[in-house]
Amino acid sequence: MRKRILVVMTAIVLTVSSIPMYVSADTDFDISEMEESVGDEDAAGLAVICDGDEKDTAVPFSEEGLYGTDSRTGGFVGGYTLTGNGAADILSVARAQLGRGRKDFGYREEWCADFVHDCAQIAGQGSAIPADGLIRTLREAVLKAGGTRQSVSRAQPGDLVIFDWPGDDTRYDHIEIFCGYSGGYVSSIGGNTTATPGGIVANNTRTTACVTEILRPNYKKLKLSQAPVLSGQSLPPSQMKKGTCFEIFGNIICKSRLTEVTVYVYDENGNRVIGTTVHPRATYFDLKDADDAVDTSRLSNGNYEYRVTATVNSTLYRLCSKTFCVVDQFSKDTKTVAMYRLYNARNREHFYTASAHERDVLSGKGWKYEGVGWYAPEESCTPVFRLYNPTLNDHHYTTNSKEREVLTAYHGWIFEGIGWYSDDNKSLPLYRCFCPFITSGSHLYTTANNETQHLKSVGWKYEGIAWYGAQKDPEKDPEKTDEPVSE
Repeated sequence: MRKRILVVMTAIVLTVSSIPMYVSADTDFDISEMEESVGDEDAAGLAVICDGDEKDTAVPFSEEGLYGTDSRTGGFVGGYTLTGNGAADILSVARAQLGRGRKDFGYREEWCADFVHDCAQIAGQGSAIPADGLIRTLREAVLKAGGTRQSVSRAQPGDLVIFDWPGDDTRYDHIEIFCGYSGGYVSSIGGNTTATPGGIVANNTRTTACVTEILRPNYKKLKLSQAPVLSGQSLPPSQMKKGTCFEIFGNIICKSRLTEVTVYVYDENGNRVIGTTVHPRATYFDLKDADDAVDTSRLSNGNYEYRVTATVNSTLYRLCSKTFCVVDQFSKDTKTVAMYRLYNARNREHFYTASAHERDVLSGKGWKYEGVGWYAPEESCTPVFRLYNPTLNDHHYTTNSKEREVLTAYHGWIFEGIGWYSDDNKSLPLYRCFCPFITSGSHLYTTANNETQHLKSVGWKYEGIAWYGAQKDPEKDPEKTDEPVSE
C-alpha cells in the first residue's frame, strides 16, 4: 500500500512539474468560444481548511461545517476606554464583554479566535491580529504581521496565549488574551469558554502545562483623540455610469463612543438623496454595515457628493467627502496606471501590482519581472480586491465582493485592500485561469487569448473574464500589452 501511495504521488509531481506557468504561442484564438462567467461554486477554486495541527486538505467551496472568520464586532458592548496602547486596549475591550455568550455576539462557530480578532479590531489593532477564525492560521498571520514568540516568563498582558488540551492529537486547541503569570499558572481572558452551551467570555486560570505558545502581536501605538478617525474607506469614482454602484467600506474608530454616523449622497442643492443614519454607541463602526442603504444605481444623471460624518459628545465631524457625477457614457480620456506582472519560480505564483516600488523590491528578491501586463484606470466603480493566504503563501484577486467575503470568512485569506480598478468601459478583458494540480500560484490572469488557450490545453480551467483593463495607445507608451508572453 505504501508503494502504491508513493507511485501515485510521484505521478502527480511529474504531472505538475510539466505544466508551464507562462507560455508563448504564435497563433491567437477566439476567446468567445469560452464561458463568459464564473459560477459561485468555482470561486477561487480550491481553498485550505485546517483542523488543529492536521495536514491541510484542499476541498471545493462549501460553507457548511467550515471554520473561518466570523467577525461580529457589531455585537460587542461598550464600557471600555481606548488609550492608543494596543495591549491595554485589547484587554479593556475583552473585559467589558465578560459573561456574554455566543448568541449575544451572533457568532455561528467555535469563536475563541474570532473573539480575539474582534477585540483587536475594535481597539484599532486589526492589522496586528488579522481576521482568521482558525487558530493555526491566525498564529501564522500574527507572526507575518510582525508578531514575536515569547516564553511564559516573559509574557506581558495583551499577549496571546495558545492552549493544547491533553488527550487529543491537535496542538492548537484554544486561544485567549494573556493577563498574567504566577506560580506555574497563567491567567487569561477569552471567548468560547466554560461548559455553557455556546461558551461565554470569562477570566480563566490554567497550568502552564497546557500552554503551547505565547505570541506578542505587533501592536501599533495609536494617537487617539476626541475626533473620530476614518480609515480604509472606499470612495466613488469621479464619473459613474448611470445604473451602477460602488461598494461602501471603511472603519471609524474613536476614543469615545460614536453617538451617530451618517453615510449619505447629496444632490447639487445639498439635499440627501440616498443613505442612512446609524447610532453605534461604541468606539468602532464598520461602514460596510451601511452599504445596502447607499445604492447609487438609483441615481439619475447629475452631480453629487458622497459624505460620511460622525457625532461624538454632541460634536459633528465630517470624515470624508467626494464629489462625483453620474453620466450615460464615460469620458474617453481615462487616466491609466501600468500594471506590472512578476513571477516567482519557487512557488509558481504570478503577482500583479500597480506599485513600481513593490515591483522593484520583489525583482531584487528573486522574482522575475515579466513586463506590463495591462493598463488599469486610476479609478472606477469596480475595484479589484487583493487577498493573501499566509498558509498557501499566495495572492488572489477578484472584483466579486461575495468571493472576497467567503475567502476571508471561511478559508484563511486576508483582505489586503484594493489592488487596482477594472475598466467600467470593459475595453480589454483579463482572462482568469485555474490550475487544479497546484495550490500556490493556482490562478493566472492574462489579456492574451493565446496564453489562455494554451493553458487550457495543458489542464488549466478557464474561469471567465476576471476584470477589464483600459485601452492604451501603444504609440504613446513603449511597453505594449498585445505581445505574447515570453518564455
